[in-house]
Amino acid sequence: MINTMLYPKLVKVATALVIFWVTFFFAYRLYRLIDKNAINVLFYDQWDFLVPLFNQRDAWTIFSRQHGPHREGIGLIFTQWLYNATAWDVRAESFMLFAFMLVALLIAFRVTYVINNKTIHVTDFLLPMIFLTPRHYETFVGTPNLGYSVLPVLMITLYAATMLVSHIKFRVIAIVLLNFLLLYSGFGLFVGVLTPVLLLFYCFSDSRNRPVYFMGIISCAFATILFFYNYRWTPAVSCFHFPDENPLSYIRYMSIMWGSFWGYRYDIQQDNLLINVFSLGFCLILLCFYAVFYCFREAFMNYRVIKPAGLIILFLIGFSAIFTVFTSVGRLCLGLETAGASRYMMLLVPGMWGLYLFLGRNVITERYPFARAIFALIFVVSFLQNDPRYTLEAQDFNIRKSKWLACYKSEQDPFKCSAQPETGIHPNVKSIVPKLEFLKNAKLNLFAD
Repeated sequence: MINTMLYPKLVKVATALVIFWVTFFFAYRLYRLIDKNAINVLFYDQWDFLVPLFNQRDAWTIFSRQHGPHREGIGLIFTQWLYNATAWDVRAESFMLFAFMLVALLIAFRVTYVINNKTIHVTDFLLPMIFLTPRHYETFVGTPNLGYSVLPVLMITLYAATMLVSHIKFRVIAIVLLNFLLLYSGFGLFVGVLTPVLLLFYCFSDSRNRPVYFMGIISCAFATILFFYNYRWTPAVSCFHFPDENPLSYIRYMSIMWGSFWGYRYDIQQDNLLINVFSLGFCLILLCFYAVFYCFREAFMNYRVIKPAGLIILFLIGFSAIFTVFTSVGRLCLGLETAGASRYMMLLVPGMWGLYLFLGRNVITERYPFARAIFALIFVVSFLQNDPRYTLEAQDFNIRKSKWLACYKSEQDPFKCSAQPETGIHPNVKSIVPKLEFLKNAKLNLFAD
């Protein structure tokens, strides 16, 4: 009897310990990757989207700063606060991004725990592998930009947690606020498509509080109108055109994006597209379609009793799916090999988390009891097979920035130090000269004591 009573507790403790140590391992490894490779010098797009900080503009100008197709939002406000406190230390910014991802992971653990009927599953070790993978190296040591992806991911996890709140008015206020902040924070803008749909589901299911949800929808509409005020259509690449002469290329691009998250990469020389990246990525896209269709049908058929778990999964997968579609449309002209870029992978985190949650739902485990375990196993095998490459690619950023920094401190000539392609920190050297003077006069960034 005693053994029977103790066994479940021992399993629970052992499971928690496994998850803790996996989380610690991935957190420490990502921390070490940042510590070894982050360099205190601005790089590429940072020279451009930080213009309001160089010009010392007001908070709204900083918040609404548009960089390409998206705005910088509250991420640039946080960056300003950090820079003011650290003399524009880019390394400190990289560690701030790391800290934000840790918070996002903790929230994801909590949401997963609640959705799983307040139980811990051993496969939950997959969450730190998704959130803290070194596959995201470019986000931390390449061109750190809090508003581009890390802050949106954090706010999306908060959004998911908010959907579990029972207090209706608080839930709607939080959703509307997060929707506004996400609209203005990098590619979090795609949440603006999902929030009205979510609130409409709530409207149909809860007639008593329908006015509250309608006010939420109206608030989201005003936020969208405000977002497009003074908005400029600016494709991120000059070669942009739509549609492509081969529409199937969009499916290939999206498949490579999803497959690349698992460690595979499309190699144009070896043409391993059909073998690894495309086949795996395409299967993941099909799984996303199935999960979205299932959760949407469930919410529609049972609209009188909305299940938060289904809407959360619909929201998470829907966000990454929309991002994937728009990225394929906007970047296809650069070639299929760009689909696996490290900076895109962060915005697939919600989708991967959503797929994991979907495969753990009771209705799925009853039909396919090993679905979540198989998903985790394939992810781990695929990831470990390609894992060492990420560290080497992060080192390339370190070497490039270090060479430029050493040259500039010696020569004080940004043109000479940027003469070689592998040492440049911005494609338009002339544009960064006055910014370097600003940093020098103020003793900031690389000129700080």
